Amino acid sequence: MKTKGYLLDTNICISMLKNQHGVREAILKVKPENCYVSEITLGELYFGASFSNNKEERLKDVAFVVDHFKVIPVSDITFIRRY
Repeated sequence: MKTKGYLLDTNICISMLKNQHGVREAILKVKPENCYVSEITLGELYFGASFSNNKEERLKDVAFVVDHFKVIPVSDITFIRRY
C-alpha cells in the first residue's frame, strides 16, 4: 500500500515552528517522511526570515524545515533564496 504524501504550505510550516494549532502532532501522526515542502514555501520562509527582528533564529527554522521534509523543486534554489 502506497502512503499518501502531504504538501505543507508556508502557514502550516509557521504553525509547526510556533507549535500552534496541533500542527506538530498532525505531522508526527502522518510521519515527517511523508511530508513535502515546495521551493516556493522555502522562498516565502526565507523572505519572512530576512525581515524578522530575530533573523538568525528564523534562518535556523528554515534550515529545520529543509532538514526534516523533502523539498519539491520548482526552480533554481539560488533564485528562491534571492526572493
